[in-house]
Amino acid sequence: PANVFGQPVPAAERAQLLQCLENYIQMDAMLRGKHPHASFLLQPPPEGYLLQRVKELAVGSCLVEFKWNGGGYWGGRPWKPDFPTDSGLVVYLFCAYLLAPGWDFPPPGQRQASSIGGPLLVGSLPPLLPPHFTAVLPQPPSKYKNTAVVVVSRGEAPLFSFLQDGDAKVVLQGHSAVFQALCLLLLWSRTHAHSHVAGFSLRNLQL
Repeated sequence: PANVFGQPVPAAERAQLLQCLENYIQMDAMLRGKHPHASFLLQPPPEGYLLQRVKELAVGSCLVEFKWNGGGYWGGRPWKPDFPTDSGLVVYLFCAYLLAPGWDFPPPGQRQASSIGGPLLVGSLPPLLPPHFTAVLPQPPSKYKNTAVVVVSRGEAPLFSFLQDGDAKVVLQGHSAVFQALCLLLLWSRTHAHSHVAGFSLRNLQL
């Protein structure tokens, strides 16, 4: 391949450009609610709502606009129960980030992650399960050893359950519930999965 001047493009530069294109495509899909796991974690959003709400939540610090059982205005009208809640949006972005740290999206089938601690499974469990894994699911799975699972219920008042080895350890609801549930998942990864989650070191993830 050559550039606009007919000069050959070095392989490293070509790979970098392709990665930038992949990142743009995947980020655009994610902010439109088209991520493969969106249907498990979010109410179907109107086109453009997620991008607008992410921008609103990013203003200031500590998610001052966060509404655990609601969201933002859309089209000049208040949030409706058939829109994603901010709690669901936080989980959605959290899982997307763990699957693409630094928002660097690898091409399909080329994800660079360690096997330490096992994968992060989102939305559903595959027929063949690894011996260790963490998961974020819409409903409790069967009991599996060496696992930690956050169960997320969708709806106007989302409920979060943290399961360890199949047993519910805590059920959370309210303003801080989503953050507590995700912190429990990370704490479990620190103590039971060699400080790895989704195949990445918590230190490298800055978590």
